[in-house]
Amino acid sequence: MSDSKSTKKLAIHGVLFNWIGRVASFLISFVLTPVLVRGLGDESYGVWSLLMTLTTYYALADLGLRGAGVKYISQYAATKDWDNVNKVLVTCLGLFLLFAACLVPVVSLIAWRMPFHLNAEHVGLAAIRLVIVLTGATVVLGIPGQAFAAVLAATKRFDLSNALAVIAQLTQSVLLIFVVWRGGGIVEMAQVTLLVSVLAQVSRIVLAKVALPQAHFSIQWLDGEMAGRLIRFGILNVVQGVGRLVSKSAGTVLVGFILGPVQVTYFSIAESLTKKSSELSRSICSVLMPVASQFDAQERHDDLKRMLLIGTSVLAALGAGLAIVFIVLGDTLISLWIGARYVGTTFPILCVLSISLVITTASNGLRSILRGTNRMRLLAGLGICEAVMTLALGVGLLNGYGLDGMPYAILITQFVVSGVVLPYATCKAIDLPIGKYLARGIFPGLSAAVPMLLFLTGATAYVPPTNLVHLVIHGGIALIILGCGVLFICFEEDTRSAILTSIPLPFLGANRR
Repeated sequence: MSDSKSTKKLAIHGVLFNWIGRVASFLISFVLTPVLVRGLGDESYGVWSLLMTLTTYYALADLGLRGAGVKYISQYAATKDWDNVNKVLVTCLGLFLLFAACLVPVVSLIAWRMPFHLNAEHVGLAAIRLVIVLTGATVVLGIPGQAFAAVLAATKRFDLSNALAVIAQLTQSVLLIFVVWRGGGIVEMAQVTLLVSVLAQVSRIVLAKVALPQAHFSIQWLDGEMAGRLIRFGILNVVQGVGRLVSKSAGTVLVGFILGPVQVTYFSIAESLTKKSSELSRSICSVLMPVASQFDAQERHDDLKRMLLIGTSVLAALGAGLAIVFIVLGDTLISLWIGARYVGTTFPILCVLSISLVITTASNGLRSILRGTNRMRLLAGLGICEAVMTLALGVGLLNGYGLDGMPYAILITQFVVSGVVLPYATCKAIDLPIGKYLARGIFPGLSAAVPMLLFLTGATAYVPPTNLVHLVIHGGIALIILGCGVLFICFEEDTRSAILTSIPLPFLGANRR
């Protein structure tokens, strides 16, 4: 098999396995959220959501080294330079251990000071402190495991990484439901989260060795020059990562500190839908990054541009399809899923966030391409702009318009950064005409979602869903129509055939070799 065909097959398999993992994650979260909301109550669930959101910022302590590890492991593996692969892996692991140790006093300080700033009437300071310590310990112990997660991503073993993620999340969700059913609170939930995380990290080490048999975890591979290279890449990566984290989680944090934990619940219901569904785009983007790094190392520039256009069209279709589902079915979904009393406040937020979802999803592939080709200064600059705009607009609109202002702050930021500046800058960086990007990337993707829109509006008008089963049927058929649109509009014949032969369903064709 040629290198080009092998890369295409690995990329397609990676996307398929990632989608399986993301869909499973979404379904688990879909079942878990109403159980926690009803079991904990609005205030306790709001505190839990806020603290879980804050843990995402702890991830910045790795200084972007996971992305650096993926980039350089995939780059050196493409040229079979196993000595440098081992240098990257062991040096990453050493730096992760150092950064994890530095995070311990930060967690302690946050646990001591932050509870005083939460307006929680029925959740004690001691409980909040203990949850912060436990979730902080989860992150600290998980940081070294990112070196092994980088191995799985760089070697494109998304089957292993997603199997582990689904098993871990399913186990954690079952235990959380059991805790709430037994009358436990957020402290017991944090203990469960820590336990499952430790077991997952041990499993990840074993899987990394399976994925990369050439790996040798010896201190002789610890290299100062490689550490400098990784940190330089990682610092720029983490700067742009700040912008992504702020855009994804600043809403919950700002709402919590400005309006209080109860309002967090209303906002987080809408945000959880768009955030979890946006994970589907990561199933594509996590594959694009190592493949882009491989193409860049092999100077396959035409293949890189072709991958960008195909990835953008698929992501645009995915974002548009998800937005259509949430806007057309969102009010019914919230009513049947969480409760009718949440619809009036949450549904308008969901509609605005859905429009933002289209913009961010369509442009997510561009970030992966830039990261894989080491355009980190550009990404870092965009990340800073994104963070500043989201925070400034969020504070201003929350104080001026209340809870309804936050989703508009996110939408305006994403339109400017992800919808205008990022596409223009990326096309210029890789010498791709912006007109070609729109004509062969954005427009085919949006066109692929039109049949789905026509079906869903007609179906809900003539057969409105009255329960979750009907809702799932409507949404499922709509997504199948979207998938067909993507398959026949966004992909060329050779790629379409490769996708069909990668799906283990015998009825798709007799000759599948």
